[in-house]
Amino acid sequence: MGGNRSAWTQEWHRLAWHSIASHSAQWKRTLKRQVIFNLGKNVHGENIYISNLNQNISTLHKRIE
Repeated sequence: MGGNRSAWTQEWHRLAWHSIASHSAQWKRTLKRQVIFNLGKNVHGENIYISNLNQNISTLHKRIE
């Protein structure tokens, strides 16, 4: 895979961030750090990245509930 995520992935990512925008800045910082960490580790493609982002958002929502 190339360096740029597809337009679909970029849009998904934007919507995912929008969906947690009402939560505290602390949670968003924590999530962002984890996403960046996963992006650094998983250079094999978008599917792994999206899977990790899904997992992180799921964990974030569980902690907030």
